[in-house]
Amino acid sequence: MTDHLKALRNVSLLVTVTMCGSAAAVPYAFTQIDVPFPGTSNTVISGINDHGEIVGWYSDGTQTHGFIRDGSTFVPIDVSLPSASNTRALGINDSGQVVGVYNIGSTQQLHGFLFDQGSFTFIDVPFPNASQTQAAGINDQGQMVGDYFLQSGTHGFLRSGGAFTPIDVPNAATTSATGINNRGQLVGDFLDANFDSHAFLLDSGTLSTIDVPVPNRTGTTAFGLNDAQQIVGSFFISDFIHNVHGFISDSAGFTIIDVPFAGAFDTAVRDISDEGLLVGVFSDASGSHGFLATPVASVDEPQALLLVGLAAVLAVVVAKRRSSEFYL
Repeated sequence: MTDHLKALRNVSLLVTVTMCGSAAAVPYAFTQIDVPFPGTSNTVISGINDHGEIVGWYSDGTQTHGFIRDGSTFVPIDVSLPSASNTRALGINDSGQVVGVYNIGSTQQLHGFLFDQGSFTFIDVPFPNASQTQAAGINDQGQMVGDYFLQSGTHGFLRSGGAFTPIDVPNAATTSATGINNRGQLVGDFLDANFDSHAFLLDSGTLSTIDVPVPNRTGTTAFGLNDAQQIVGSFFISDFIHNVHGFISDSAGFTIIDVPFAGAFDTAVRDISDEGLLVGVFSDASGSHGFLATPVASVDEPQALLLVGLAAVLAVVVAKRRSSEFYL
């Protein structure tokens, strides 16, 4: 890849995303994010706070490692216990506290963790016979959500002030809690009796089911929400291969989010900040990549014009470069 193409790849792409059943549209600037460490692949971004710090995980070809990105700086996060592997950072709050999951041993023995100022606290749901704890989200009050496993299936949990409360959607086959905001509202997803996937919002004891209203939808999952109750996640159409799309749900309706890069497919929006910045993951022929989507309205007009102008200039440079190379 030439230096010109590399530069063009790193420029945010401005696109317009249309809302379901509405003429309204939201422009976003999309930026691909990949962990830059040598030998790494398959970056996934799963959380963002209001300072713009981002967390997720990546693969080294053998196992996964968590990371936190602050500006352009990437710092790995790995649980430093004997036999620990496959650390994944899933959520971050405004204090920089990170939650996630890791494995112990050669078989699946999942445990949650809280990473705070360089120190780990290990999170395991204390209910009898509970196992496979995953800590998925944390708010600024330190309230945490996730899921765990019993013989009866997967169940969500809320950890507040050190006390654990189970979260179960009535009559569901499984329930997972994935995100919590500073108002104590939490989101997740569940499988119904037919094992169809649905997202949910739990607000002060009231549960609402969330399904993206598109034809041939076969499932909806929610991953995060902000203090304005904007909920993000993904939905599936017809099958689970090359038919995954991201969404935002708010008072104005549903907005479908698909990463616009050439060859991209399977977009999932994993979190949203209070400023409306989106993070998540998409796939292409080379694997998985993280992305950041910034609402253009939150970008200063000169900066937005600069991005558009720079992209246009680089496109011309690349075209001229290709033309000159053709005649060599």
